[in-house]
Amino acid sequence: MAGVDLDLSIATWRKSSHSNGDGGNCLEVADGNPSRTPERATTPFPSLKTRTPTPGARPPRPGPGRDPGNRERGTGNGLVVGGGYPAEMSNAMWDALAATPLPEVRRRAAVMDDLAGVAPVTVPGAHRLAWNDRGGQSAVWYFAEDGRALLLTFDHESDLNLYAEEDYDLQESFYKGVPESLVTLVRDRPENYESLNLTDPGTGRTIHYAGGVFWYDGTRWHVSDGLTEYCEDEDADLFADSGFGYCLDSYRFGQDFTPEAVVKARSEDGLYEDEEEKEAALLTLREVFARHDHDAPL
Repeated sequence: MAGVDLDLSIATWRKSSHSNGDGGNCLEVADGNPSRTPERATTPFPSLKTRTPTPGARPPRPGPGRDPGNRERGTGNGLVVGGGYPAEMSNAMWDALAATPLPEVRRRAAVMDDLAGVAPVTVPGAHRLAWNDRGGQSAVWYFAEDGRALLLTFDHESDLNLYAEEDYDLQESFYKGVPESLVTLVRDRPENYESLNLTDPGTGRTIHYAGGVFWYDGTRWHVSDGLTEYCEDEDADLFADSGFGYCLDSYRFGQDFTPEAVVKARSEDGLYEDEEEKEAALLTLREVFARHDHDAPL
């Protein structure tokens, strides 16, 4: 039907039956329009993306199983890591997050939310900020009014893609050990691009899916008990399969987080064709960072 404009900003998206079941290419559809059904692709392949990457988004990387030569196991702390990141890198990233004051974590989350073009959302008792790479990977932060926080990460190519499994009980178990007052932030909430819902077939209740569940108690960060237990039982790569390593890389915890530092790192990765493109990216980043100067810790 020609000449029909659809406002998809408030659409509710669900996984289409055309999505494959192994956590790879996904096709989502928006219901509620009698004339036609909008579709969008969530895929790691650039040619199928619906939006172009922002200056803060990394290009999709090979998922678990595509780079078998880069897997390291065993950390000495009861957690198994590896996959797309060496064990020492994932541990360093976790340590860097743990060493970062929460106001600075929130500032970086606000900048990355802005760069990704995600609208901040206020839910009862918390403020939600998020990032996605336009390819199915995401990090979602809930900063509670009482100084605690909840972090959900997701890698749709990994074995921890529970949405592909449609296993509500297993997803629910990943939140074990997280205070219910924080889990409430993701129960029976509307879906969004970063967080689709899994539904309890018995009660109809929903919960946001996530491969990684982490929370901050006001003093320090924790991996959820349920996620830790699952990864130990299944010999899963906690930091890699949960998306923690990949999704938090752009936040540069433990490193300078300035427009200049971001552009320098991306230039070293060969992501700018010329100096003109590099300068344009720097100007954009400076504008975004300036909008969040008030979030910077004193």
